[in-house]
Amino acid sequence: MIDDLAKQAGIPLDSYETVRVGMNVTAAILRGDIDTGVGFTNFQRIELEELSAEDAGMLRIDELNDLGCCCFCSVQYVANGDYFEKNPEKISGFMRAMRRATDFTIEHPDAAWKIMTRANPRLDNNLYAKIYQRTLPYFSRDLLNVDRDWEKVGQFCKHLGVLETDFDQHSVWTNEHVPEANTSPEVQPVTPGGIGVDVSKFNAKMTKQEAANN
Repeated sequence: MIDDLAKQAGIPLDSYETVRVGMNVTAAILRGDIDTGVGFTNFQRIELEELSAEDAGMLRIDELNDLGCCCFCSVQYVANGDYFEKNPEKISGFMRAMRRATDFTIEHPDAAWKIMTRANPRLDNNLYAKIYQRTLPYFSRDLLNVDRDWEKVGQFCKHLGVLETDFDQHSVWTNEHVPEANTSPEVQPVTPGGIGVDVSKFNAKMTKQEAANN
């Protein structure tokens, strides 16, 4: 992906070095192991800005590749093929649980935050509170795979040589077990040019919590 972007920009491939650093891109940048890395605007960018006390610039790979949307960063629930075929009731039950959890998080973000940090106390700090706030608008309201996005990602992967040209990317996903959403969201979706979400109430509660902790 990086080499492809460099070719598009006319950057010689021998003018830079790619380094595998695992998932902890922020730490690798702070250590000076790499100059820049691939990450998420709602996680690594926030993490880097918080830990370095500096603004972190970010380029969107989906826009640079004219994909039109960030369609290859979605969370996917992956099941073994045999298990999927033999246990449809369990798959449907799991997706109903994901539906309820997602609805609850979108509709009651402050309560969901308390539940999450109670289960994972290490997340109960200002850094992860910011990450949580920035992540909320990206939650899928319907949990549905989008044919258009799979088509774009599949063609892009074939362009990169990651997939064989005759591979059907639409054969690996289904919306068969996704239950319907029953309510409308209070949190607005991601909007062009920024994140469309009012987190003022959440921020106020976090400020009170920080004051109580201090």
